[in-house]
Amino acid sequence: MMKEISIIGELINHSFARARTAWELKDVSGYQNLAKLQADRGCQYLDCNLSGGAKISIRLEDIIHFLPKVIPAIQEAANIPICFDSPSLEYHKTCLKHYDIKKTGAPIINSIALSRENIGEWIQLIGKSQAKVLVVVSECHKSDNSIGQAHEASEVLSA
Repeated sequence: MMKEISIIGELINHSFARARTAWELKDVSGYQNLAKLQADRGCQYLDCNLSGGAKISIRLEDIIHFLPKVIPAIQEAANIPICFDSPSLEYHKTCLKHYDIKKTGAPIINSIALSRENIGEWIQLIGKSQAKVLVVVSECHKSDNSIGQAHEASEVLSA
C-alpha cells in the first residue's frame, strides 16, 4: 500500500534568489509568479517563508507589514493552500487573519514544537483556526531515548 505524499513548493522562501528579488522590490507579482509556477508543476501546498537568512536581513515587523498584501495575492495566483513557515507566532496570526480559507482550503501552520516557550499561545491559535499543523519533534526528553515525545505532542495538541 502506497502512503499519500503531499508536495509543498518551497520557492517562496528568501533562501532563493527569485524570492529575495521579489522582497527587495516589494514585488507582489514576483511572489505570484512563484506561486503559479509551483502550482502548475503539481505542488499541493505553497510554503511561504518570508524571513531573512544568510543572504538577506529582514526585520520581522517589515514582514508582518507586508503579509496582508502578499497572502491574498498568492491565493489569487494559485488555487492551492499555503503553508505558513515561521517560528514567529505573530507571523502566523497575521497570515491567518489575511488568508481566505474559502478560496484555497485549510492552510498549514509550519511548524510548532513543544519546546516553544509560548506553546500555550500556539495551541490557542490552532484551536481557533481551521489550519492543519506540522508538529516538529526534535528533542527526546526521556532518559531511555524513546520516541515518546511524538506521542506526548499528539496528546497536548489534541487536548
